[in-house]
Amino acid sequence: MFNLLNNFVNNFNIDNFDTLDNEFKKLLTVKQENNLPVPAKSFFTFDQQRRSTAYRPTDQDFNKNYEFVFSGCSQTHGDHITKNLVKYGDHNNIWGFQIAKTYNKEALNLGMGGRSAQSILKGLMHHFQQNGNPRVLLVLYPDFGRLEAVDSDKIKMQKQLNDFEIIQHWYLKYSDDYNFQKISKSPHDPEDVIPWTLPLYNNLQSILFLQQYCKTNNIYFKYFSWDYTFNIILKLLKNNFIEYSNYCEPEHLSFSPKHFKNIECHLDIKNNYSKEIWNHGIDKEHIGIHQHIHIAETFIKELKNDNPWN
Repeated sequence: MFNLLNNFVNNFNIDNFDTLDNEFKKLLTVKQENNLPVPAKSFFTFDQQRRSTAYRPTDQDFNKNYEFVFSGCSQTHGDHITKNLVKYGDHNNIWGFQIAKTYNKEALNLGMGGRSAQSILKGLMHHFQQNGNPRVLLVLYPDFGRLEAVDSDKIKMQKQLNDFEIIQHWYLKYSDDYNFQKISKSPHDPEDVIPWTLPLYNNLQSILFLQQYCKTNNIYFKYFSWDYTFNIILKLLKNNFIEYSNYCEPEHLSFSPKHFKNIECHLDIKNNYSKEIWNHGIDKEHIGIHQHIHIAETFIKELKNDNPWN
């Protein structure tokens, strides 16, 4: 895919429009996993080209308007708490569906693993463009070091892409700005040449863009994060800028499995779930059912105060 993009750019000065148009059509035709040609829409449009079965639950209808939409990263996708549905339960454990059950609303889960605030925005815009706006939108954001970018020979990929992919994600930490190679040779490690402030800026702007879109289109929008650093930054921003008024501060600023290990509450329902996924996911790194309950309760508190469905 990267070579096709380079070929098109190199031929951009062709005077014959028909020749240029043919080169562009080549760029739009790549091989998908099922070996069928599909448009490379992820580069040119909001479409992220994810199969509907990649979301949870796998039978969601992506061709209808929902009154309630929620999104996020792998935590909202339900990774490592819904892997074995027979043993661990179904998608209703995910925080958004807990909220949907409380209010008896049909909901759409657009959470997907690895996504940044920037790519969450893109996925939401694609759905709104295709099906219209929801009445309520809730987002659980990941850390701020995630960056959506285009495959390039200049910077190494942190994850190997398939032949049909062109959009990749880099995952940076603020400590990378202090621990990096001062002299680097291409293809560069992203930690050496991309400052952490770049994804921070992109992701904050994505949140502001989404908030303004929701305000303009009368969509109730609230958000916070499972990441401690992100919540601290957003809390400070809310205290100083009206633009971040939609941030709702959770009782626990960190939802890490390590933090929740010593939190003893919800004991009346704890035994309803496997202890393997109560305070952490199966991989011991993703959040467990206990965190999902607290996340749902934080949003429900806001919903009760604001009553957006009446």
